[in-house]
Amino acid sequence: MIKYTRCFSKLNNYFLKKIGKSKKISLNIHNSNFYDELEKDYNNNSSLIILIIVMLFATFYSLVNTENKAKEMAQKDLDSTDFRKVELKKESKSSDLFLIKCGSNVCALMDKNRKTYLEDAKNIVFSVQQIDTKK
Repeated sequence: MIKYTRCFSKLNNYFLKKIGKSKKISLNIHNSNFYDELEKDYNNNSSLIILIIVMLFATFYSLVNTENKAKEMAQKDLDSTDFRKVELKKESKSSDLFLIKCGSNVCALMDKNRKTYLEDAKNIVFSVQQIDTKK
């Protein structure tokens, strides 16, 4: 759609007028369309290249923005979540471990310094948690 409006050639002519250079009128051989087609192809190809470059930059910035928002949301969720405290049957390096999530065989644990560990579910001692019945 953009290439049919010839906006890039009009923009080129506008900038040439602003810098004081006008497009020279040259006489072509009668019925010779070689130079006209060459200029038309150049304008079409250059407009497509510019459009592709703009799309690539827009995609890149969109991905960077998405990654930054995801990091902020994850940090906010991590700060606001109250994790359940658990203990290990065997001795561990960290004394305070918190349960993040359990799968079928392993559980993800986190210590006070937010370092994560994967531990077998049978090695974890879950403490009894009192449920608040107030509504």
